[in-house]
Amino acid sequence: MNAALLQLRLKHLRLLDLIHATGSLRRVASELCVTQPAVSAMLKDLEHAFNNQLVIRDSHGARLSEAGHTLRVRLGALLDELRIASGDMESHAPLRLRVGAMMASMFDLIPRAILRMYESHPNSEVRIKGGSIEQVVQALLHNEVDCVVGRLDGLDLDADTRETLVEETLLPMPLGIACAPAHPLTAQGGAVSCASLLDYGWVLMPPGSQARTALVSALGERGHHGLRPMVESESLVANFHMVANSTWLTVAPRSAITLYRGMGVVTELAIDFPLAVSPIAFLCHRVKHSQPGVRLFRQSVQGVASEMADLHGWSSAHESVRAAKE
Repeated sequence: MNAALLQLRLKHLRLLDLIHATGSLRRVASELCVTQPAVSAMLKDLEHAFNNQLVIRDSHGARLSEAGHTLRVRLGALLDELRIASGDMESHAPLRLRVGAMMASMFDLIPRAILRMYESHPNSEVRIKGGSIEQVVQALLHNEVDCVVGRLDGLDLDADTRETLVEETLLPMPLGIACAPAHPLTAQGGAVSCASLLDYGWVLMPPGSQARTALVSALGERGHHGLRPMVESESLVANFHMVANSTWLTVAPRSAITLYRGMGVVTELAIDFPLAVSPIAFLCHRVKHSQPGVRLFRQSVQGVASEMADLHGWSSAHESVRAAKE
């Protein structure tokens, strides 16, 4: 075996298959999360190791030569054997997963998905990193987490970075208004009026947060202004406990309100206008999409999200957001 063959890595073995599928070294670079010059260097290594021109590049992109097609088939068989061997070992090795999560997804969705993971794979090892969506996505880009669950709209990512990521919508995010179970507004019966919501103080997320912006916009569109924030807090847990012991109100994801209503902490007021923020989504690097831990968690979180939507009678994520804007 020549020395050049011994220098090859698994990325080299995938290279011809990716070039055949995409017809573009730039797209291959995106798929492998490397630069285009790095792909060119890998191709040079491969051609040197097998002493053949494997790829023909022209103004239309990149395509395999006859030798390249022959080698692609041989390497594909080798990769299949490696996948089978990996599968044989998969049941014996612990699945390690690092999840980046926004607070809104931590009340019900992620805990239930993780518990479901452990049911099918008890030797899983999971670490959760919380933060704003900007923080957890940066953690993903720096390989500090394997995947992210949160609201992804408004992210400032360039086109090349987005091409390296896989995004899947999971769950609509309708909002509700929470208050103490014995709040005076609960005695009115039926939907509370917008005007009555302005009679009480509010515990709100800081200015610029999606939930606060959605509430202010919904009231403003109906001619009601002057919301009185008594406390600004980024903690939904603290917000619930403050309104539970006062006549203040707060806006929060309905999934979180439902959870705390079940514990007797708060209740939800009936309103006659739609209120929602952008849906919860799953995000990971394209190259990690099929990794065992990421794959199992993605399947678990998709299943839980579907069950939650069915249980609460929520529409699809896109329909929920559209309804909130109408």
